[in-house]
Amino acid sequence: MRRGTILGLRVTAVVLSFALVLEGPDFLLLAVRDVRLWLPIGVVSGILTLPLLWWQGVGLVPPWTMPVYDTDTARWRVGVYHLVCSVLVAWLWTYPTLRVVAWVHRWRGLDAAAGTVPADAVSVAAGLVLSALVFLLPALVIFIRLSTFRTTVDLRTARVADLLRPGVVGIGSYLLVGVVVSLASFLATTA
Repeated sequence: MRRGTILGLRVTAVVLSFALVLEGPDFLLLAVRDVRLWLPIGVVSGILTLPLLWWQGVGLVPPWTMPVYDTDTARWRVGVYHLVCSVLVAWLWTYPTLRVVAWVHRWRGLDAAAGTVPADAVSVAAGLVLSALVFLLPALVIFIRLSTFRTTVDLRTARVADLLRPGVVGIGSYLLVGVVVSLASFLATTA
């Protein structure tokens, strides 16, 4: 069972990385026009989740720089990595999220103009949550696969909880805060 899980993680990470290399540039180019959306959300979400680096030793950083794995990296440097990764993830997450929000809006039977955020708060909230859940799984797989690089993590001997905890706390907390900040920003601009 453990060998199958490890093999599944490796295959999924390779497939996701390959898809990210092929489709990532398109997502990034499409998201450039939405800089007014992702830049403030990425910065604010990154700042709000920054205390997790100090309290839990995990954050939205490459695994080999996390304080939980590496105590030698300077805290200020890890903080800068966290903020940069927060903005990059917001950039990568924006275009697919807008598509998911539009899909949820259409699924509810409402019309939306192409390329715009609908004025319906329920559609936006549901789309944000769905997008975060869809984004969490591949990001978690890639994070776990990268955690073996330059760290003491060994996929064959580590407990599943030890593999999942840093990724779920680091990525999941950022996505949760990102959803809240995005929804608050939407409500503030439409009110």
